[in-house]
Amino acid sequence: MISVIIPYYNPDNDSSLQQLLGRAISSVAPATGNKEAFQILVVDDGSPVPPRDVVSDFRDIRISLVEIAHGGLGAARNSGIAKADGDIIAFIDADDYYFPDILGQCVTEMRRTDADLFSFNLKICTGGTIRQPQGNRIRISAPVSGNDYMSRHTPFGSCCRFLISKELLTHNNLKFAENTYMEDEDFTPRLLFFSRRYVQSDATAYAYCLRDGSITTSPLYDKRATDTINVLKRLLDFRQAHSNERCDGIDRKICWLAMDHIRRTLRRPDWQKAFKIQCEALSAIGLWPLRYAPYGMKYQLFTLLSKCRTGIRLLQINERRYIR
Repeated sequence: MISVIIPYYNPDNDSSLQQLLGRAISSVAPATGNKEAFQILVVDDGSPVPPRDVVSDFRDIRISLVEIAHGGLGAARNSGIAKADGDIIAFIDADDYYFPDILGQCVTEMRRTDADLFSFNLKICTGGTIRQPQGNRIRISAPVSGNDYMSRHTPFGSCCRFLISKELLTHNNLKFAENTYMEDEDFTPRLLFFSRRYVQSDATAYAYCLRDGSITTSPLYDKRATDTINVLKRLLDFRQAHSNERCDGIDRKICWLAMDHIRRTLRRPDWQKAFKIQCEALSAIGLWPLRYAPYGMKYQLFTLLSKCRTGIRLLQINERRYIR
C-alpha cells in the first residue's frame, strides 16, 4: 500500500486553500489508476480551523486527518510518516496535484525493480489546471546507489518527486528538520545517501503549482538565508559523522547548495550588504571562498567568477533574470 501524506496549513482560513486541498485529495485515486491500494493522511499543521469538512467529504476513500501544533512542513511530514501504514511513502503539497494513472505505473515499476527510492518528474504551472503531458510512457534507469547518483548529479530538492520505501526511512531514522523553510534541502541528500537501489524515471506524475503567497514564492530573505546556513551546518555534521564512508555525493550537494545560496543572495534588492554578510557566514563554516571542484561547467565558472569583484558584479547582473 502507498501512503500519501499531504501537509496543510491555512492560517487565515482561506477558502481557496481549502478548495486546493480538495483538488489534491481528489487527484490521488485517479493517479494510482486502481493499480495500488492507498491511504491519504492530511496533516493539519496547527491551522486555526482544521480542514475537517474538506476531509469528511471524501468518505469513500481511506483518508485520515492528523492535527498537530504548528511546526512547519517538516513537522507535518514527520507526523504523517509516523502514522503511515503503507510500505511506500509519497508526499504531495496541498496546493499541487497528481496527473491520472502515472503514479500507479511508477509504483508498479518501483516494486518490479525492488527499488527503495524511485523518482518521477514534475511539471511547473503558474495558475489554473494544466494539461496532462501526452505520450507519458515510463522509461527508467538501472538501479544505482543514491550516492553514486549524487556524485554525478545535483539531486532534486523537492521530496514530492519521490516514492520512498518506508523501511528506508525508519531503518535510517530519517526525519525532516522542523520549523524551517529548507527542510527538503536537508532531507533529500540524506535520503539519497542511504538509498541502495535508486531508480530514476522520466514519467511526469506531479503538477507543481506556483502560487502567490506560498512558501515557495515568498521572499523572506533573512529567514531563508539563516535556514540555508543551518542546512549546510547539518549536512557538514552529517558528512563528518559518516566520514568513514564514501561521501562524494554529499560533498557535491554541499558545494552546490553553497553556490545556490550566493545566487539567491545576489537577487536580493540589498544584495551588496547581504552578500558580505552571507560570505562571512559561509566562511565561518569553511565554505567560502567556494571550493573549486569538477561539478560541471556552471559550478566551475561560478566559482572562478566569485573570486573577484568584477566577476561578482557579472554574476549579479546575470541573476537579475530570475527576479520575479
